[in-house]
Order: sequence, then C-alpha cells, then structure tokens
Amino acid sequence: AAPYNINWLISPEFSNAVRTWNREKNYDLIHFDTISLAPFLKDTPVTAATVLDHHNIESHMLLRRAQNEKNLVKKFYFYQEGIRLQRYEKTLCPKFSLNITCSDIDTERLREISPNSNVETVPNGVDTNYFQPGQEGPGLKLVFVGRLNWYPNQQAVNFIVEELWPVLKAKWPHIEFDLAGSNPLVEGVPADREG
Repeated sequence: AAPYNINWLISPEFSNAVRTWNREKNYDLIHFDTISLAPFLKDTPVTAATVLDHHNIESHMLLRRAQNEKNLVKKFYFYQEGIRLQRYEKTLCPKFSLNITCSDIDTERLREISPNSNVETVPNGVDTNYFQPGQEGPGLKLVFVGRLNWYPNQQAVNFIVEELWPVLKAKWPHIEFDLAGSNPLVEGVPADREG
C-alpha cells in the first residue's frame, strides 16, 4: 500500500475531472504542486510534459521527525512512513519530465533517493533590489508567517521565542516580532478548540 502522504488525496472524482480536462484541452505542461498529487499522473496524457514540485523531500522530513520523536509509537509510525515514501519517491519521480526542489540540498537528497530522476533546483527568493527596508519607523521588525499547526513551524517558533528572541531583544531593545499563521497551538491545544 502507498504511504499516507500519497493516499490522503486519492479521489476517483478528481481522477475523472483530470481525465475530462485532458480530453477537453491539449496541455503542453502539467504542474504537480506536491508529491501527494502524483497518483493523478496516470490520468494525464503522455504527450504533456510533467513537473513535480517538491517543497520538501517528504521522506527525509518523516525520517528526521522519527529521529527526533520521543514517543515510541509515533517514532515507529514516522520511520515506516518515511521508508515507504522513500521507495515511492524512488520509483515515481523518474516518471515525471522534471522534478523541482527549492534548494540544492533537497536536489541532492532527491538524486540520492531517485538517481534516475531529472531534478533541478528552483530556489525560493525575494528580489532584494525591489524589496528594501524603508527608512520609516523606530527600529527593526521581524515577521514569521506560516501555518502554526505544522510541526517544523512549531519548532521554529519555539526556537525563536525561547532562544533567539532574548538575544535579539538584548541587542535591539525596540525590536518587534509579529507572528502570523493559522491554527496556533496553545499548550498543545489548537487555538480554535481553546476554552
């Protein structure tokens, strides 16, 4: 059976919709925005170029999460899911015309897992010539934007608040920090369920 990361979006209705779209139009390129959409590759015409976008190397994230997990049941679950997903990445990624990652390290990781895949890095970025800090305002302002119920973002926020913020605040007393994101956890309880 496929790992959960692959199974959670399986939908016969969506498969039918993809086949219908491909019958109605002749697409030159079809972009798959996550490996979780890869099962729909079977519904696309062989004449279209296909690109699979890896925002992360999902198997690597699961295996790293297994390493850091203290709960043995969760540790086992993340480990076996990571191994299953790695096997899936190895066999599925070469079927795409191109696999893209956000960083060279993820490109290397995917090439190790799936050496027969065509993989290129398309880095995230900001046009620093266009987006420059303004001269207004009393001091520095930091912003963290991300879904707050996703474990890497939770770890990042905890690191900022517990370790980084005291150092920054000591160096720049007027510094500000805005945290923006959906589903913040409060003591392990999602904010929308907080009493």
